[in-house]
Amino acid sequence: SKRFQDQSFLLIFLDTSHYEADTRLEAENWLPKLHPDGAFVFHDTNCTWDNQRGVIKVLEALLGTEINEAQHGSYQGNNFTLYHNPKSNGLSVLEYF
Repeated sequence: SKRFQDQSFLLIFLDTSHYEADTRLEAENWLPKLHPDGAFVFHDTNCTWDNQRGVIKVLEALLGTEINEAQHGSYQGNNFTLYHNPKSNGLSVLEYF
């Protein structure tokens, strides 16, 4: 991942425990380090095991909107754009707009 003079990152990839509390903490810690032109990639946004939608709930809170994690889609809210692919447990890319 490229690091800029301001210590921000162009790409941040998150593949953590998949539980909401852990994902929220990781997002809160890393999001301020995302470069304005960067992307924050979240894996397991469409988990097939019972984690109670942990990762996708954090993204819904960030955007302030509901996300259908079972379908391809793009979403906008709170100065973010999210591109979501449900395949292989889900992969979502969050960017500033």
